[in-house]
Amino acid sequence: MDKALLNPAQKNSIRIALRLLEERLFWIETLLSQKEHRGILYSFQNDLSHSQISHVQTLFQEIEGLIARFKEVFDLPSEEEKLSQIMNGSTSYFWSIIADKKADKLKRYGDVSPDLSRELDPLVDHLIALLNEIKRVLGNPEG
Repeated sequence: MDKALLNPAQKNSIRIALRLLEERLFWIETLLSQKEHRGILYSFQNDLSHSQISHVQTLFQEIEGLIARFKEVFDLPSEEEKLSQIMNGSTSYFWSIIADKKADKLKRYGDVSPDLSRELDPLVDHLIALLNEIKRVLGNPEG
């Protein structure tokens, strides 16, 4: 196909949108195989019938076929990501979210108890330390 149909920014925009769609489909397909997950603050239950799951999986295959067609028509490059990259990005993202939950940062939501810092901040610091440890492990091939 004529590569002049898209300028580099347009091509990249389409590639990113389709990559995000493909990534989300992978995540949902993983969830489709699960009955449920019972976490501490997050629970998940697959409430779809077998026929719904089958239909959705068929639609996902069609979507993946269309993504392949986009790749072919517009000469979109593939991107390979390693689990370590995903985990590194996730820990950095969650570090910034969690660090923003210290007592002094919560003032934007209203008055903060003078005792909150003593209870909350050590828990936040411990969680940040664990996230940093994940990053350390990822940077060390020996684990």
